[in-house]
Amino acid sequence: MPPQAGTAEALLHVGKVCLLWEAERCGCELLNVEFKGGVLRLILDRPDGVTLSHCETVSKQASALLDVLDWGERRYVREVSSPGLDRPLYEPRD
Repeated sequence: MPPQAGTAEALLHVGKVCLLWEAERCGCELLNVEFKGGVLRLILDRPDGVTLSHCETVSKQASALLDVLDWGERRYVREVSSPGLDRPLYEPRD
């Protein structure tokens, strides 16, 4: 069930959907989005590996998108990265 409109959860849900689309435009898969302790963390993956250029492109697009959504009433840090070697498993196929 989708979150109730106008709530922080609803804004995060809409943001996730839009960020998913932005990541796919760069040929990446958005594995996870989390906001914890003032850090918005986006985890990307790609069959042939995520490069710094992929992270940079998604980060810039995410910044513009989140500004349009008026996301984040407070300051926050945005991190965009690949899952790394010690990655958590998000889906059964991982």
